[in-house]
Parts: sequence; C-alpha cells; structure tokens
Amino acid sequence: MLQSLIKTYLVTLLKEHGFKKSNITWNRNSVEVTHVINTQKSRFNEKYYIRFTLNVGMWMQPVWSIYHNLEIPKFISINNCFPDFRLGELLYDFSKVRDKWWLITNVDDVKVVGEELYNALAQKCIPFLDQFKLMSDVKTFVDKNKVSLCMFPYSKLCYAILSHILGDTETCEQILNEFEVKKMDYWKKDIDGIKSRLKIPGK
Repeated sequence: MLQSLIKTYLVTLLKEHGFKKSNITWNRNSVEVTHVINTQKSRFNEKYYIRFTLNVGMWMQPVWSIYHNLEIPKFISINNCFPDFRLGELLYDFSKVRDKWWLITNVDDVKVVGEELYNALAQKCIPFLDQFKLMSDVKTFVDKNKVSLCMFPYSKLCYAILSHILGDTETCEQILNEFEVKKMDYWKKDIDGIKSRLKIPGK
C-alpha cells in the first residue's frame, strides 16, 4: 500500500520539482545545498497496517567533507543530512517537535493520506526548500531554530563546521569547547578530525 501511495501521489510531484529518486529517498541539487526527502516506515508495522513518516533534510558538501573526510556519496541519504527534521515539525513551523506519523490500513486510506501528503509537499515542504540555495541560507534558518535542529551531538558539530565555513568562528569554538568541558569523550576522535581539517589549533 505504501508503494502505491508513493507512486500515485509523490513520484510525479517531486519529479516535476526537480527531485531524483532512489528507492524511497529523493534528492534535488540547488547551488550549494542538496534537498533530501525520505520516507521512513515504522519498525512496528504489521501485515494489515503501515505507519510511516517523511523526513526532510539538507546536505552541504563542504560541511559533510570536513566532518567525515570520506568520498562524496553518489546519492545523499537522510542520515547524511544537517539539518534534518520530520515533515510534521515543518507543518507546525518548528514551534514544537512534532513527530507525525501517517497510518494506512486499506485502499481508502491510501487516497486520503496520499492527498494529504501531496498537499503538504506541494503547499508547504517544496516552497520551504526552495528558499535554501546557499549555505548562508541554511545557517540563518538553523540560527533561528537551534533548539529543535541542534539537539544531538552530530547536529551540533555540523552546525559548528557550517558556522566556521561562513566566518562565524566564535560559534564554532564555543560548540567545540562545550564538548571538551562536558568531557564527551565518545566524540573526541570526530572533534580532533574536525579541528585538523578546519586548521583549529588543539589544546
């Protein structure tokens, strides 16, 4: 049922707006930023129903390369993204963390949910992503929504890198120092690599 919904309501719409599909993820390149939309099925689905959500993300090659120091992926997964968030958060303008999941139990649900998602993408998500062409666009957005977008260590470190790239070295150093003060040793290897590639002197 989910594949039917994707084919009927999402594929054509996203293709019309420049997205390319791989499995259940879409990518669209826009100057310095790659836009990513991903369908995520619940781990607890049963034979007679499917729960799923949509993830939305952005990917910036310089940020990713400085963090990972790896070969650039041919197709960007949602796990590569910063920032990333659920479609539900966007629908509520990031006023609260909204973990919205859709439920399909029969053919009628496919139509109802499919139309809801089509409208959400066409009217809200795609116009929102259209705003982000440059890394500076992304930083402005994250600056305003740090509470929801920088909750986890990986996101904080990506934000630090993005800040440094755009000349905000003070924010970058504050974040990296926070990790050291809190003695978050698990992330030490990542931080050392980031500092090396950004040419930030170690202590």
